[in-house]
Amino acid sequence: MKKFTPILAIILTLGMHFESFSQTGPGGVGSSSNLETWVNASHLSLSNNDLVTSWTDFSGNVNNADQVDVSKQPVFLTNQINGLPAVSFDGVNDYLDFSSSITATATTIFTVVRPTSSNYMSILAIDNHHISYGGATIRAEFPTGKLQATKSQSFSVSTMYTDAEALSATSVFLKNSTASFNRSRTGFYNNLNNSIGSLFFSGSNKFFFQGEMAEIIVFNEELNLARRNIISNYLAAKYNLNTSPNLYSFKATHGEEVIGVGQEVGGSHILSRGLDSIQISNPSSLNNGDYLIIGSDGGSYAVSGDVGSLVSQRWTRTWRPDITGTPGTVDITFYLGNNDFAVDPNEYALYIENGDGIFSNGATSIHQTGMAYDALNKTVTFTGVPLTNGCYFTLAELSSSPPPPPSDPISFGPGGVGTTGNIDIWVKADEL
Repeated sequence: MKKFTPILAIILTLGMHFESFSQTGPGGVGSSSNLETWVNASHLSLSNNDLVTSWTDFSGNVNNADQVDVSKQPVFLTNQINGLPAVSFDGVNDYLDFSSSITATATTIFTVVRPTSSNYMSILAIDNHHISYGGATIRAEFPTGKLQATKSQSFSVSTMYTDAEALSATSVFLKNSTASFNRSRTGFYNNLNNSIGSLFFSGSNKFFFQGEMAEIIVFNEELNLARRNIISNYLAAKYNLNTSPNLYSFKATHGEEVIGVGQEVGGSHILSRGLDSIQISNPSSLNNGDYLIIGSDGGSYAVSGDVGSLVSQRWTRTWRPDITGTPGTVDITFYLGNNDFAVDPNEYALYIENGDGIFSNGATSIHQTGMAYDALNKTVTFTGVPLTNGCYFTLAELSSSPPPPPSDPISFGPGGVGTTGNIDIWVKADEL
C-alpha cells in the first residue's frame, strides 16, 4: 500500500447538535447549513509553485482563506500526497485569514496536514477553537490546558471531540490510530483572528506553521459517530491512508469521491452525495454498525462499449461498494448534467458486474426497479438496489438490438422436417 508518511490528519469534534440537511459535503456529509468552510488543495486551479492568494471555500458559504501580502502567501505544490497537491507554508510568515469569522462553539474539524518541524505551531485558529502541533504531539487547546497525544511527523488519522457544548467539566476525547485519550476542558479558546497557519497572539501573528496542508473541513455542530467515520474513510481513501474503523477496502482502484450511509448508537446517516454525480439513500435495514460506502474510479462520463448483450452503452466511470453489516438495499440517483446519453430515457438501467469489473465478459445484471427519469433536473433514480460487496456498477442504456439467431436452426419444413439450409423449394396449393 502506498504511504504518504509525513502527513497528519486531525479530526476535532466539539459540542453536540443534530439536524437534517442535504448531504453534499465531504464524504457526502453536510451542506452549507452546517459546513463553515471546506478548503481543499485539489480544488485549486493552480500550477506548481504558484502563490496562493486565496484558498477557495467549497462549503457554499464563500468563506475563503485569503492573503493579500505577497511575502506572506503560501505556495501551491503538486503531487504531494497520493498524487494530489497541497499548500505549503514556510514557517516564517506564511498564513491565510478567513474572510468571515467562524464563531461556532459546537464544531467538528478535520485537517490533513504534514508538519515538517517539531516547533510549536498553529494549524487552525478560529474564534473558540485552536488546533496546533508541536513537540511531536497533536493538540486541541482550551484556556487552561490542552488535550494532546504523542505523534511523530508521519501521517495518521486522529479524532478529537467532546460530548457537549458546556463550558466546563466536559470531557474531550482524542483518538490517534487505535489509542484513545480524554480529559476535561474548562472553556473555549478566545481567538481574535481566524487563520490557517498562524495564531494571532499579543498583538501580532505568531507560531507560523511549517509544512503542507491538503484539506481542512469545519462544521458548526458535532457530527455523530457514523458521519465522522464516513468522512474519515473519505479522507483515507482520497489520500491512500489508514483509518479506524476501515470501512472501505477498494481505495486502490475506486478511491475517488467516497461517500456512504451508516449508523451507530449516536445516530445515522441515510443520504449521501458529495461532489460526484451519484447519490445513495434510504438503506432498507440499517442497524448500528452497518455501513454502505462507495467510491469511483474517477473515469469519464463518456460512453463505453465495454458491455455485454444486456445493454448498448454505459458510462465509462464505475463505482464499487464496501458493505459492513446488513444495511439492505439502497436507492441510487445519477445526476446526468450534460452527460445524458440514452436515446430513450426509459431505457436507462443500473448495470452491475459481479466479477472482474469487465462488463463484456459476463457476470452482469441490470436493475430497473423504480426507475424514474427527471427531464427537468436531469436525474435518473433506481429504488431498492441490492448491491453486493465489491461489485462494480454504473449507468447504462438497455440494448434495443434483436436477439441473435439460435445456434441450432429450428425445423419448420413439411412434417416439421427441414430448414432453409436444406429445402430448395416447397410449394403448397392450399396457400395459393
